[in-house]
Amino acid sequence: MLFGIRCRFTFGVLRQLLLASGRIDVRAVLLPGPPGVSHPLPVRLRTDDAFLAAYTGASYALPAPSSAATATLLHRLQPDVIVVACYPFKLPQQLVGTARCGAFNVHPSLLPALRGPDPLFWTFRAGDGEAGVTLHQLTERFDAGPIYRQARLPYADGTPEAELETQLAQLGGQLSVELIEALHAGPVATSTQDDAKATYAPWPEAADFVLRPVGSARAAFNFVRGVRERGTPVFLELDGEHLRIDEALAWRTEMPSEKLASADGISVVQFDEGVLVARVTRIAAERSHRG
Repeated sequence: MLFGIRCRFTFGVLRQLLLASGRIDVRAVLLPGPPGVSHPLPVRLRTDDAFLAAYTGASYALPAPSSAATATLLHRLQPDVIVVACYPFKLPQQLVGTARCGAFNVHPSLLPALRGPDPLFWTFRAGDGEAGVTLHQLTERFDAGPIYRQARLPYADGTPEAELETQLAQLGGQLSVELIEALHAGPVATSTQDDAKATYAPWPEAADFVLRPVGSARAAFNFVRGVRERGTPVFLELDGEHLRIDEALAWRTEMPSEKLASADGISVVQFDEGVLVARVTRIAAERSHRG
């Protein structure tokens, strides 16, 4: 049984579970219902993926997870395993306990790093080419339960968010298949997360889209290229001037003699490590923080 939303990550995990048909039976796909819904509503999956659109199993839009109607549905479905991938609400332990073999969340980071709702943004903010996915037990705290499976996923410089999210979902789905088969075979060893090493990945604010010429030009390049599909511009604050980065073209290791050099609309910006080659637009400072 899969809890999720209509997004690339949920559907990517679901695809891998459905590809394991014959070994794994997806008993139901459960999505958040519209405001005010009081009982589970049968729905069809709306997706451009023809393979997923052909899914004819049960799928429901749910009222609040704490509602009696949701609890009744889960008790009727009697899941062996609950899988969560991007579901935005905490599942009460009463629901978690309906899964005979266990319940886990597929989280697109290397926990305990980047707990929270938007790990991909902060993965690109770090910009070091390292991502990952973790399968952890559902507990009363978000993203803090014992770890069942974890895998690193290096990504190429300039990878856009849609591509990395798809890759992480595929990896998370494959790990989920492995874990479900292991859970059916017997107890599975887990490792406890170290809370002292935990970091948080909140929803970004406008100031989080502002860069300064410190650290690595490679990280800046990966951040700009990674999040540009979000539609929120990234700004560079440089010597009291605000530049909107319209396009990140490349990063280089060599350093120019000037802090900012421009030619033919292309700027070269020196960072502590390397230079960023980009198309930029000068704007008024107050506009750069509107997001």
